[in-house]
Amino acid sequence: MAETKQLIKDIFYEGERPLFATGNLRLENVKFYPGESALKECRDIEAHGCEFMCKYPFWHNDNARIDECLFTVYSRAAIWYSRNIRMRNTRVEAPKMFRETDGLYLENVKFTSAGETLWSCRDVELHNVQAYGGDYIFMNGKNITIDGFYLQGNYSF
Repeated sequence: MAETKQLIKDIFYEGERPLFATGNLRLENVKFYPGESALKECRDIEAHGCEFMCKYPFWHNDNARIDECLFTVYSRAAIWYSRNIRMRNTRVEAPKMFRETDGLYLENVKFTSAGETLWSCRDVELHNVQAYGGDYIFMNGKNITIDGFYLQGNYSF
């Protein structure tokens, strides 16, 4: 039987680690203002329609679902050292997205500043992904499956 997720909706957080080490959350229209590590060491998080303006929001996460969100330029290095991440219909303006991530699924994602993105990631699946400014994208990546990908950048793979 699936556990019901706690709903957090139409609110904003700022500062250091506001939802540190939480789990089983569904975030709807939540804004994360400047600070660091908003969702560090979390599990089973769903983010829908959220906006991230903080550094390192999803470090050391397991089982995150991210849909129709915005990662602003201020959310650099947003998702590192995580497992089982599914991102759909999302815009990423921040550089250095995804590092040391296992089990990553991206669909209809647009990276506007993809420098140093997807480094040392394993078991990655991309569907209809665009990456601009993607210098050194996918460095040291393993087991990458691509179906519909546009890259404007240098030195991929």
